[in-house]
Amino acid sequence: MTRILITGGSGFIGTNLVESLLRQGNCELLSLDIAEPKIAMHRHIWKKVDIREKQSLGVAINNFNPNYVIHLAA
Repeated sequence: MTRILITGGSGFIGTNLVESLLRQGNCELLSLDIAEPKIAMHRHIWKKVDIREKQSLGVAINNFNPNYVIHLAA
């Protein structure tokens, strides 16, 4: 199964992308953001990570081991 990591998944574009990918149901998702998701059903794929903190970002990426990274964080 394809693993997709999304930075900024709690923003406007990220929320809509996460929603679309969840509806498709053919991938595993991890959303990294400092803000909580706007949609409560997205909390199970959300992890609070500040992408400016290199070590915590690296740990999150290495633990999830994504096939793709979609960077939407500002």
